[in-house]
Amino acid sequence: ADERQRHEAGAPPPKRRRNTRIAEESLNRLWDKLQKNQISKETFLKGAGLRYFQYLKIE
Repeated sequence: ADERQRHEAGAPPPKRRRNTRIAEESLNRLWDKLQKNQISKETFLKGAGLRYFQYLKIE
């Protein structure tokens, strides 16, 4: 419903792709640190949060 109102008002659609890309990049950085043993698994999961599991569903 909100998107239809935005469209009728002539507003551009929300930019979801950029947010997804940023989340992906930060997830990759966290993963690299985990692989190099710079952070613990607990720290990785705290930093990644649900994004990690959402990313797994996409793949």
